[in-house]
Amino acid sequence: MANFHQYCRVAALALVLMGSASRVSGISMLDNVATQWNKLFNMIYCRSSGALQEPNIVLAELHLAQWQALLALKRVTDSEQSQDLVVAYASHTVMVKYFPYEKVTAIDLLLDTQLTALKATKAQQTLGKRLGEAVAISLMEKRRVGREFTLGEFKSAVDSASNNPRPGLYRWLNNTPAYRAAATFIFYDIPISRPFVVYEPKRFIKDHLASIKPPIVPSAEWDKMYASIVDAGRSSPNRTAEMNTTAAWVSCTKIGNTECFAWNAIARSALPSTLSLYDTVTVLAKLAVAMHDAIIVLTTLQYGFWFWRPEMAIRAGDPHHAPIPDWKPWIRTPAHPEYPSGTVTGYSAAATVLEMFFEEMKMQPNPIRVSGGGVFDTRMCDMGGPVPDVEFKSFADAVAYSQRARMWSGAHYEKSVVDGAQVGKAVTKYVWQYWDEPQMPSGVYPDLTYLTVVLELPKKQAAWSPLRITY
Repeated sequence: MANFHQYCRVAALALVLMGSASRVSGISMLDNVATQWNKLFNMIYCRSSGALQEPNIVLAELHLAQWQALLALKRVTDSEQSQDLVVAYASHTVMVKYFPYEKVTAIDLLLDTQLTALKATKAQQTLGKRLGEAVAISLMEKRRVGREFTLGEFKSAVDSASNNPRPGLYRWLNNTPAYRAAATFIFYDIPISRPFVVYEPKRFIKDHLASIKPPIVPSAEWDKMYASIVDAGRSSPNRTAEMNTTAAWVSCTKIGNTECFAWNAIARSALPSTLSLYDTVTVLAKLAVAMHDAIIVLTTLQYGFWFWRPEMAIRAGDPHHAPIPDWKPWIRTPAHPEYPSGTVTGYSAAATVLEMFFEEMKMQPNPIRVSGGGVFDTRMCDMGGPVPDVEFKSFADAVAYSQRARMWSGAHYEKSVVDGAQVGKAVTKYVWQYWDEPQMPSGVYPDLTYLTVVLELPKKQAAWSPLRITY
């Protein structure tokens, strides 16, 4: 019986990932080696029920490894089959690092299925493996984070005000010794992660986002923020079906759903089925890097301002508002500071990448449809039932949907979702403009081993002819 269940799981995985003729409402969907690994990431991430808290880091390394492998391959051959192979092996290497428990039953299976479909020779497989693995390993080795040093510091910061909480500042939701000892923070290690393109986050914020800041508590601006959430985000019988479905679709864990990381699904839905492998990998890499760098800037802001969550603020009260001790948000309060919205920042970053990509390519996106499936996890929010399909009129419409969702969840104030969209857009525009600059913090290019370095004598004395890196 166990073997039968294993066979069913393997067969289902193959059907989902390898459907080259997959269609949504009559529209042919983009399906190639790169998008198949993107789908597999979604399946594994969704199956983890949100246990992996850093999807943007994994996706950035996955799709940058694919892109870097193609750049490295250009030094050897432009064979389309070899392109598929290096993308497959680079992807396999990244996925095994982050999901070793899925290696045999999912990750190896997809690689084997792709190799069989490509009918590659042993020599071609060897080249693909050497290049793909080497580039991916080099990329990941440069990005280790000393996360073991940060959790204690974040706890100490909150502890410092635990006995005398200050209005406006993040605090323990349950201020007991046992809760504080066991607590952790979502994304607590990201502020010390290195961006790929954006320079030092604090300086980037000063240069590009100086107007981003929460209000003083108390103040008239704070009164407006308070009013934006006190009714809209509360768990109560007066909520509409639209409020609940929207909030759940963006904010709740989805059990049995394979498209819970929305922007993977949105991108695959929008990209035309005729897009080349190189263009596919490039846009997915830019999307993942923009979201990755945006989340680092975002968490730098959040863990700089330490602004309190609605549940903390409304229950505690302030000089302008009486406490409402029984106030409960519609979704469980996220375990990190509030301002600005991280979800909206990520949505805005991704939307801006895709808008710029289609404008540059002079193409129109497919209708943006994300399939549902599975059920909402009632442990996260006050709603069960099946996850519906969702259709967006545009990428901007998806951002607006996320803004409504986070307010209706009771997780964010109106100013936080407005300013989160500004953060995502600012980071993406910078990433797009400086993508080709080799002197970025860690850069998006592979090591010099896989690139061409060019030096030429100046045409005349005292002229300037710097070293160039080409790909």
